Amino acid sequence: MTSFLKVLDNAYGQLNANISNSDLSVVLQSGEGARFPDAADNDAILTLIKWDTTTDPATISKMERVTLTTRTSDTLTITRSYGGDTAQAFDANDYVYLNLTQGVIEQIQNAINTAETTLTTDVILADGTIPLDNNVSLKGRNNADSANIEMLKVTTGDIVEFQSLPRNPSTRSIVNDYDIIDKAYFDANTTVAGVKSYTLNENLTAGDVVKIINDGGTAEIEGLLTDTLGSVSEFNATAIAQLSACQIDTDKIVICYQESNQIKAIVGTIIGTTISFGTEVTVSNSANNGEVTCAQLDTDKFVVAWRDLSNSDATVRVGSVSGTVITLGTAVDFDATAYANSVSVTQLGTDKFAIAWIQFTASDMLTIVGTVSGTTITLGSSIVLQSAATYSNTDHAIAKLDTDKYIVTWIKTNVAYFSICTVSGTVVTEEEQFGFATEATTLGKSGVERLDTDYFLFFYSESKTLHLAIGKSNGNTMEIIGDIAVQGDLASDAYVRAIGNNTFVISSSNDITGLGTVIKGYIEDDTIKIYPPITFESADDPGVTAVTKVDSTGKFVVAFDNNTSTNGEAYCITPSDFEKAAGVLQETGTTGQAKSVTIFGGIDSQRSFAAADVGKTAYIQADGSIGVTTTGFKAGRVLSTTEMTVEL
Repeated sequence: MTSFLKVLDNAYGQLNANISNSDLSVVLQSGEGARFPDAADNDAILTLIKWDTTTDPATISKMERVTLTTRTSDTLTITRSYGGDTAQAFDANDYVYLNLTQGVIEQIQNAINTAETTLTTDVILADGTIPLDNNVSLKGRNNADSANIEMLKVTTGDIVEFQSLPRNPSTRSIVNDYDIIDKAYFDANTTVAGVKSYTLNENLTAGDVVKIINDGGTAEIEGLLTDTLGSVSEFNATAIAQLSACQIDTDKIVICYQESNQIKAIVGTIIGTTISFGTEVTVSNSANNGEVTCAQLDTDKFVVAWRDLSNSDATVRVGSVSGTVITLGTAVDFDATAYANSVSVTQLGTDKFAIAWIQFTASDMLTIVGTVSGTTITLGSSIVLQSAATYSNTDHAIAKLDTDKYIVTWIKTNVAYFSICTVSGTVVTEEEQFGFATEATTLGKSGVERLDTDYFLFFYSESKTLHLAIGKSNGNTMEIIGDIAVQGDLASDAYVRAIGNNTFVISSSNDITGLGTVIKGYIEDDTIKIYPPITFESADDPGVTAVTKVDSTGKFVVAFDNNTSTNGEAYCITPSDFEKAAGVLQETGTTGQAKSVTIFGGIDSQRSFAAADVGKTAYIQADGSIGVTTTGFKAGRVLSTTEMTVEL
């Protein structure tokens, strides 16, 4: 690292006494030494100046440049005659300056010229390549700027490892190489493409898709988790209509539903993928209830809201949970003047919640905040977000932004809107309102789900197609990024829930096939990625569905009404982790054995593309090699018969 001459703003002083042309120390007037840097080895250039004040303006009558060797308080030790200047005598009150001199500028210029020469000759070659010796790394800083991370490394056998950050933007801290998900390997010396040897952490079979894990600092491999569908569990033996579900604890959920116009609730506990239900309780036995929605308040408490068509009102109630037993508090009307066409509730804290609903009489979109003490509810005053909104049949058009902030979505004809609301006590203030989607036809439903601290998933239906868009929170504003259409045959009751950081699940029935469908997705680099659908009920024509997260591993429960056997049922699903796939195992082996893995993205140096392949998209094939046969995993684009781009 180059050591530059020191400069300092406003460094000047006056001599405290006369000096001769041979003096090697200068005493400044009291306190002025602090204006100058601490120096060593002549690393600052000073200028001694005598001003002639008999002229107007004053002119320089005498000047000498010197170097500063050391400074002790107001005493400067100097070396005379810098740059060939003649040493001269100066008088008390003459000036000493630390100026930006020719020597400082030349030093900077020389350092830049040296760096350019080194970069051109030693780092980047004339053809634009960067040569790296064996086991030499190209490093970059991590996102916290706290450590160098190997971004590219040449290892034994001339295997070049291209490494990138983990897929999940919320966990971008990297401990070591084995925590990095995405790698592409290029082996220049063998005809086997991208093959590496790893120790098995479990018994595996040739052909298994594997992931790399960190076992105490050693890279080992395990098989990927597959989507595991547990046994179906019945929670209600009769026909049900509306459904809502929420997590209560890491092994416990609550399902609220409409049965014969009554609102009921039940607790389910999960062990593995098996669900055991307690005894249902009646939340409301009015003659015509509906639009039920629920949200967790704490690990032993939830809030449930619904509309009461018979009494022309909308009601909320708190339930406390002990084991699988629910104890209900007193029901409170949050709209006593008219029933609600759509109701949605979200938690703001363990003792606070917010509700949004569309009032039947005026079709106004309203919202209100309530606080909870025990199971007793105290409501604030409602506010109107928009007049004459369109009916929007969804139970979660509301999502928490923070303990004092939330977001509401709704539909008005062919435009999907959202509003950001802030909360003080139980007083709600609307901060911003936006239209985030406009289509040519009337939209069906809209909703929003919080995925992470700053990421939200907006969704709305157009006919039988569900559209998804990313929302990024920034104070009281929201940036909307992208819009993708998920599937064209989803029923109008499609239900979206977050199951982990930036990961979500869509549950619905397919209007064409009648199959119960779960679609997983996640956000990576501000892009929505969708997995292939999972069928959870193939013959029983599920109607309305609800889904909720169970724990931090991504396990979730999907509940539905079985239209064939007319009962309420639920599955617990443990999802796959295919996004961590590293390659394909080439040999069957047992725990502790070292076996070969063809790394996804491995390229055979002897491999050549056909002339007809040039310009086509290259894909990772089933055996881990690269080809132009279309698969679900894009690798890059073919540039020539021997070259291709690589997309990580």
